[in-house]
Amino acid sequence: MVNDEMSLPTVDHLAVIPSPVAFDTVSAPLTDFLEVSIRVKPKNDESRDEFAARAKHKQQKLEAAARDRGVTISDNPENKTRRVLNALTAGDR
Repeated sequence: MVNDEMSLPTVDHLAVIPSPVAFDTVSAPLTDFLEVSIRVKPKNDESRDEFAARAKHKQQKLEAAARDRGVTISDNPENKTRRVLNALTAGDR
């Protein structure tokens, strides 16, 4: 299922993810990418370690769902602001 306005998968398309999924497209000179994220909130009764394990599990499910749909996941650890700034300044070098 695709949202015609932005040509992005809808949340229903990623129904295997139990959390709401956020999509953010980023375009700048020399870089275009889609950021897909989920927000995991701690539960009142879980320890820090339990929360970290649950968040990691949800992240793994999100990554698996993306890969199952042919999406390449970047190995670039930079956040989107840093990536865009680097792309914008790359032309000045």
